[in-house]
Amino acid sequence: MTIRSARPEDAGFIAKTILRSMRGYGPRGWFDVPLGWPEAECLDFIARIAVARAVSMWHVSQFWIAEIEGESGAALCAVPAAGTGPAAWCAIEEVAAAIGLAAPELDAIRRRGTYTRACWAQGGEGDWTIEHVATDPASRAGTARARA
Repeated sequence: MTIRSARPEDAGFIAKTILRSMRGYGPRGWFDVPLGWPEAECLDFIARIAVARAVSMWHVSQFWIAEIEGESGAALCAVPAAGTGPAAWCAIEEVAAAIGLAAPELDAIRRRGTYTRACWAQGGEGDWTIEHVATDPASRAGTARARA
């Protein structure tokens, strides 16, 4: 197994990791709720955020990837906790503008996404957040073999 920093070409894998981690054991996660789009469109939006100019907790530069036999198998992001919420909205706004999302639809996304505001801890200077941790289901058996 190899651990490496994520790269722009990992945006699709990062998008799947983010969606998978947010869903946990449920059918929907944070992006599913505010976007309200089919999975393929959600993944495309998240992949665009992963390589946006605005660096957020969803940006490839914040991720580590575990590779097994040269294939991405798992990922996580590690970010300074301060300012994660505002940075996330900057990235969403950037991608929304790039794909031509109308202002009323962006406002609706913001309204539908605020349900997490009460439970999101921003943290202070020097605090870090580990987030969006997930393993590709196909790699789980490979991870166990790698440790054996």
